[in-house]
Amino acid sequence: DHHVALTVGDFNGSLDRFAERLRKFQEERGNDIQIHECRTKSEENALTAFRFVAAPAFRTYCVGNRIQGFSVDYALPQNASGAPPRTSEAPLKRMRYSHFGCNV
Repeated sequence: DHHVALTVGDFNGSLDRFAERLRKFQEERGNDIQIHECRTKSEENALTAFRFVAAPAFRTYCVGNRIQGFSVDYALPQNASGAPPRTSEAPLKRMRYSHFGCNV
């Protein structure tokens, strides 16, 4: 599963264009895409908190399971479409989190 959290602004009708493109994308993929719109400040805050919880949760998982963890924060080019390459050894767990569509 993949989860994407988006914050979208409205600049001269760009929100309407974004919503239409997202609707078309969802139609093309059927039930594979589920959209949940945060409707309260509490929901927004909970979703934003996930960003700050995801990375430390990996460390907690590793310590709790007595395994060596290795976390790398790296930037990918805008046209990257696949998972970054890894060493020949398969990890026990792999978690990717990133800034999606962001100028970071």
